[in-house]
Amino acid sequence: MQKLYQVSVGSLFPNDSFEIFTVHSDYPVKDAFELMIKKKVLSLPVYDVQSRRFDKFIDMVDIVTFCVNHLSQKELSELDINFVFESKEIFQKFKIGDICDLSGRNAYCPVESSAPLKIAIDLMSKWNVHRVPIIDSDGGLISILTQSRIVEYLQNHIDGLGNIEKAIGTLEDFGSKSVVTIRNDRLVIDAFKLMHENGVSALPVVNQIGILVGNISVSDMKLVGYD
Repeated sequence: MQKLYQVSVGSLFPNDSFEIFTVHSDYPVKDAFELMIKKKVLSLPVYDVQSRRFDKFIDMVDIVTFCVNHLSQKELSELDINFVFESKEIFQKFKIGDICDLSGRNAYCPVESSAPLKIAIDLMSKWNVHRVPIIDSDGGLISILTQSRIVEYLQNHIDGLGNIEKAIGTLEDFGSKSVVTIRNDRLVIDAFKLMHENGVSALPVVNQIGILVGNISVSDMKLVGYD
């Protein structure tokens, strides 16, 4: 695994075609949700208008948490997100900066592009985050490193990583013995509420006799969003 100290974070982004979608802290919550739906992303860096720098993330888990905390049971059950976001003043009243990291799972841990990849991986593990912002030497945001990008890199370079099995371990080391599931006859919003209550971003879906039939995650929130 020594190679992970030799590879810089910036080398995982070999071109300048990567586009970062961002929002400002004083934008209404509705704007963040609409942009995530439109651009098919699960999170957005937030530019704080007071400190004049990027220092937070907002993601779909924050949106789910916000909805669970502020919508009525009827609104949650109907889950007409389009109507709710358009009609409820609360989504205009509350600004993005008000709900950043509402879920408690969006620590903003910047890493310089020249830093070893191992540093970024360790930060993700320590703070239990799915992404870290990549900055230049002046602190400017230049990219976002995600878990999926790291997995893609490891897969493409696995032959040069040495005894990765020994370093990483087995699936049993990463798994949870207490698995929260939801039945396939429950409402979608029940799944989102269960994710919120248990601090997870996805749930296995089982049938009436407990057999796994699929999964649902916060990314599926996009499926009930704007056309």
